[in-house]
Amino acid sequence: MQIYNRIKKARGAIFWALIVIAIVELYARESRVSKDIARLHRENWYDNEKQLVEGLVQGCAVHQRVEWLPLYFVERLFGTCHELRKAPLANTHLSGAKLSGARFSYVNFRNADLSHANLSYADLSDCKFDNANLFSADLSFADFSDTNLFDATLRNADLSGADFSSAFLPETDLTNANLNNAVFSYANLYKTDLRAAILLNTNLDPAVNLTLQQLEGDNPPFICNARFPKYIEIDSNRDCDQLAQVLHQRYPKQFESLQKAEDYVNKQRQKG
Repeated sequence: MQIYNRIKKARGAIFWALIVIAIVELYARESRVSKDIARLHRENWYDNEKQLVEGLVQGCAVHQRVEWLPLYFVERLFGTCHELRKAPLANTHLSGAKLSGARFSYVNFRNADLSHANLSYADLSDCKFDNANLFSADLSFADFSDTNLFDATLRNADLSGADFSSAFLPETDLTNANLNNAVFSYANLYKTDLRAAILLNTNLDPAVNLTLQQLEGDNPPFICNARFPKYIEIDSNRDCDQLAQVLHQRYPKQFESLQKAEDYVNKQRQKG
């Protein structure tokens, strides 16, 4: 009986010790995050900018994949996933940054360098990307709804599954971009450069200010099972026979064989 009481007391002591450790760890983590957030809002904070921003969202990629796991445990196991809403990131150098799954709504990225960055599954709604460089960035399944991308460079970017609903894209460079399964409902595409872009099962109905000239001419986009506004009269399956070869050449890691690319194109053609 005496041994049982000792064990019971030891368990109680361990329990309360763990509670105290958790509270201290939480306070220390939140204090560190608060200091980093404060640095973002200072003028001339740009030293180690890439490392700072990555550190604030490094756990977001995992959180996006396992939403059933509480954020508290995700951050303890995989790193911080802090929402950077309205963060001042204009003119920053974030080339190659790992920002997958991050929440950046209402952030100013004007003139920022995000070339080769990984922003897949990121919340980029209502952001400002005018004149930003997103060359060859991974933007698959990102949310660009209501975002300003005026004169931004998204050449060679992976935008598969991205949502551009009501986005502003005048003079945006989308040459060679992968727009497979992307949505452009009510997006402003005035003078948007779509040369050699992949429009596979892409929804551009009803996009605004899209012209037939943007879909034809020299080096036009590859069109297969794409949906266009009613005023655009074009064969929505014009380039289906070419797309498998294009996918295999551009994305050999994803489409290791021509047959695999052909199977994928055929599957996308069946979608409504």
